[in-house]
Amino acid sequence: MEEKETNAEVKLTANENLGTSSERGPSSHIEIEDRPLVTFALLAYNQERFIREAVEGAFSQTYSPLEIILSDDCSQDRTFEIMKEMAEAYKGPHKIILNRNERNLGIGGHINRIMEISHGELIVTAAGDDISLPDRTLEFVKKYTSEDKKPTLIFSHATVMDENGNERGRVEGSYNVRPNDFYTLLNGDCHIIGASNCWHKSVFYTFGPFVVEGLLAEDRVLTARAALLGRIVCVPISLVKYRRGSANLYNRVITTPDDLRAHLLRIANLNINTYKQHLHDFQILSGCYNYHCQEAIELIKGKIDYHTKEANLLRSDNLHKKVRCVIWAIRKKKPWRVITRWICLAFMPGYYYRRIMRNFS
Repeated sequence: MEEKETNAEVKLTANENLGTSSERGPSSHIEIEDRPLVTFALLAYNQERFIREAVEGAFSQTYSPLEIILSDDCSQDRTFEIMKEMAEAYKGPHKIILNRNERNLGIGGHINRIMEISHGELIVTAAGDDISLPDRTLEFVKKYTSEDKKPTLIFSHATVMDENGNERGRVEGSYNVRPNDFYTLLNGDCHIIGASNCWHKSVFYTFGPFVVEGLLAEDRVLTARAALLGRIVCVPISLVKYRRGSANLYNRVITTPDDLRAHLLRIANLNINTYKQHLHDFQILSGCYNYHCQEAIELIKGKIDYHTKEANLLRSDNLHKKVRCVIWAIRKKKPWRVITRWICLAFMPGYYYRRIMRNFS
């Protein structure tokens, strides 16, 4: 297989005929009258330590018809080489698409690229350090067809692993947001596990590609999009082993007040970019589809303003700028816990750091 960066490589397996259900293994005996083509997209970046297990999980999927995209976001280690070796050695029934981005696009840009080269009605995503169980795609399709193909996003529970692959319990997702409850939806309080997601292609094509640079919380954006378009449902079993490790934004080593400030600044920027993408999506609904969501748009603008002020407070060493941020919070009648937190971050970072560390000790 000749390597082509940016453009996807397509490898049709030797066994193009998918065969009878008995040839595909026991899990495929479950009847699904209308079998949609599904894309299983494995996204990786600098994960050579874990990528082999992740690819094996993708190849083990019992559902067909299935196209598997192995996509690398310009890794600096051997991640892509391992993916390429495994794709060339694969002898199973699924179509394999191998892609490597010429430059690092980040998670938002990487998903944009996946959607450019995918053909599935449903998109199942997997990270390069997670492990999908063999029936993951099959269970999603069973749920999708049993609900008359109305779900726009399907998720499951997940088994949590540490960096060494040791299981550390289970995370159970849930979704009980009421219609038009924009506050809960946009706050990211839906308790959906991003690593377990599967979404319908309309979730992406209705709104177009992600437009915000540096978007990291793509799962929050996709959840909001799916909720606006249709139904979100859960498969209440664990279908993926989700690895929590040092690459996660929230798993940072914090040993000094400066570490804490940098960590909070990363989270503030994450929220700014997420709400900017939300704003873009709601404006599309309002302008192109006459969807009445002005309340949500105003809420999003307020969130962008709030997190921008917090980022400015964390970023600045200028006393007057910090004071202006605190005064802004008071004038906007923000909760006293927010005002107190900002005062501590601005003028007593050492005290705030010790207080936070006590909560985790």
